[in-house]
Amino acid sequence: MAFVPVKVGDYIKKFKDLLGKKYKKINSNDLVVKTSDGSGMDIETTIMSNYPDVKSSGSDGSVKITYKCKPVASKLEVVLDTQSKFTSKLETTSLADGLTLTGNIAAIPAHLVSKKLGSELGLEAAYKKEAVTTSAKVSVKTSSADKLFDLKEEKKICLDGALSAAVAKGVSVGMDFSAEKGAGLNKWGLGTNVSSGALNFGIYSSQLKDLTTGFLYKCSKKTSFGAQGKFSKKKDEESEKMIADLGFGVQHQFNDITLLQGKTELNLAKAGSDFQSAVGYGAVMEYSIPDMSSKLQLTSTVSAKGSNFGILCTYGDK
Repeated sequence: MAFVPVKVGDYIKKFKDLLGKKYKKINSNDLVVKTSDGSGMDIETTIMSNYPDVKSSGSDGSVKITYKCKPVASKLEVVLDTQSKFTSKLETTSLADGLTLTGNIAAIPAHLVSKKLGSELGLEAAYKKEAVTTSAKVSVKTSSADKLFDLKEEKKICLDGALSAAVAKGVSVGMDFSAEKGAGLNKWGLGTNVSSGALNFGIYSSQLKDLTTGFLYKCSKKTSFGAQGKFSKKKDEESEKMIADLGFGVQHQFNDITLLQGKTELNLAKAGSDFQSAVGYGAVMEYSIPDMSSKLQLTSTVSAKGSNFGILCTYGDK
């Protein structure tokens, strides 16, 4: 069987997830309840003590509804939360072999809008076949939801694309880009991913200005080790400095019900003058309770900014 290349967005995903995925809930204590009707409808309800990046006086929550329609190879996903944020996407693979077509909408209220989060309407086509993985997305973007359907409001029309090719078995090489009508090409990147047995290595550079690289190695069926390095240049009034952030993580599955993760992060720019403020630590314990279809995750991080502790309890997890 021919090798299907990794998509560009996943070149550095495996070791990045080891250092970050399970740590995202650190600023909140969450209860997640998952239910399914057995016919394609799944509902996930989340109650959180703190909404990310929002000063809220009380608890918040969200509801995620997913419906899979197998006869037409399609999936609908709708997410709503107590901060009036709404996102939805419709995905289908029925049009052609290897082709996935996705339409999405994001309606973001004004108080949640940021550089990374805004309202949009988008349509994406992704194609995955032997020796090539590619995608293209056209989207209309604006800030808050009230401006999304206002015809008088000026909006951004953007095109995002990516192409990944297999140059050898286990080796993917590719590039991605982002362009905006009236502004031209505003972002592009190059990268590669190598997967060989227990080792996964990746590297990605945005416009050759910064670089992220790392690896994930499965020492055994139960233990994995990974490392990541981020290198970028920062300009100030006097000079240009190289900023380097290193991360090291390990995961061990003790048995069917207990998983542990640990990580250490180091900012090399600060390490020479103040080593204590340059180092951060994190740990995760995940405990599954099969008889109750539940999972309990305890997460802790310590850095110069302070320490955080988060609890995530999932009921109905499969």
